[in-house]
Formats: sequence, C-alpha cells, structure tokens
Amino acid sequence: MDSNYSLLRVWKSTAHKLKVLAALLDERLTMKWLLLPIIALVVLSISMVSTSAQSETTTCAPDDYVAIADLLETAAADLRESDDPGVLLTERLYQIALAQAECSALTFDSATYGQEAVIGPVTIPAGVYRLIATAPEIFGVGFTVLSGECDDPFLGYTGGEAAEGAQSVFESEGCDVLIETEHADTWSIVFEKIQ
Repeated sequence: MDSNYSLLRVWKSTAHKLKVLAALLDERLTMKWLLLPIIALVVLSISMVSTSAQSETTTCAPDDYVAIADLLETAAADLRESDDPGVLLTERLYQIALAQAECSALTFDSATYGQEAVIGPVTIPAGVYRLIATAPEIFGVGFTVLSGECDDPFLGYTGGEAAEGAQSVFESEGCDVLIETEHADTWSIVFEKIQ
C-alpha cells in the first residue's frame, strides 16, 4: 500500500475524530484552537513531502500509522489545554517526524539531489543501519554531525567498488547530520534499519 495514501487516510480519520470529539464535548472552540491542529497537519504534510523525497521504502505496516494518528489526537487535546502551545506543537511535530523516519528506509540519490550535493539536515533516529552506497565509478560520501550522536565516517570508493552497492554499518544514538557526496555523476545512498 502506498504510504502517502495511508497517511492521507490517517489525517482524514484524525480530522474526523477531532470534529466528533468537539461535537461530543458540545464546546464552542475558538478559532485559535481550531487552527492549531490544522496548522499542525499542514506543517506535517510539508515535512512529509520533503521526507518522501528522501524516503522511498516503507518498512511499516498500515497499522503502524495508527500510532501517528493517536499522537495527532493527543497533540490536539494537549494543545487545547497548554499554556505554551507553540513549544508543545514543536515537540509533537518532532515526535511525528521521528515516527515517520522509523517507518522508512532513508534513501537519497543523484536524480533528486544532483551530482555533488550537501543534503540535510537529515534526522537519523537511534538504531543500527546498513548503509548502502551505489555509484558506477569513484564516489565519496561524508557526514557532518550537527546534533546528537552517530557515526561520522567518510566513505570513499574507487574503480567501481560501489557499482553493485557497497555496504557499511552506521550506528546512531539519534542525530541530525549533513550528508555530502562527491565525484559521481550517478549515485544513491540508502540507510536500512537493522535494529
């Protein structure tokens, strides 16, 4: 099933649940409180569009997206009661982005980012990953850790070593990185979560 279709279903379901909840509570919500969940959904959809450019392989079942819907419902309720909804909204959006990253193999390629690119910042959730670098000739990949803790290797491949996909282990405690590629016209990098 297409992950974007699943997310759309989850968002529509969540919006419907919020309307039902408001009707059951028989409260008149001010425009401010109605707009906060809508703003959250818009920001989430924008982040998902940018994430979809970097992630193509979905590793979660459709039921896993229910957790994201539950997080949205909880966030909406918490936002209504919060004294500082802006900070709370930022925290919830970060949690949602991490949940999406957990469900996707992070994929980057030259068709999307160009021949020599600086990509990011990219959030790599905690875990152990199989990093697969593919390029027909010479290829270099470097990482700059911006926050959190994770590996920051420089991977260099010559003479077609990565033509079939060279693999390395990448460990993250949860970090934000910049990824820099060089020396290849056509390339791809995939982070497959092992655990």
